[in-house]
Amino acid sequence: LYYQCSFFNHSCAPNAALYFSSDNPATFVNAIEDIKSGDEVCIAYTSDCLRLPYAERQRILQDKWRFRCECRRCALGSD
Repeated sequence: LYYQCSFFNHSCAPNAALYFSSDNPATFVNAIEDIKSGDEVCIAYTSDCLRLPYAERQRILQDKWRFRCECRRCALGSD
C-alpha cells in the first residue's frame, strides 16, 4: 500500500516524519530538523519511541518489528 514509505529506516531520534492524508491516498514526508546532503532520512516507526526510555523502546521495537535499534539515541544506551 505505501511501498515507497517502506524504504525509510527507523530512528528514535528521527529527522523526518510521515503524514497520511485522510482525503486521498497521498503520504507526505516532512523534515523535522535540518538534513544535510548525504544524511539518511529516518522516521520513528512508532511515536512511543519519541517519549519512552531506552529499555522500553528496545522492547517495543523487538516485539513488533523484530530488530534492535542502534540509532544515535540508542547508541547512548540510556536517556
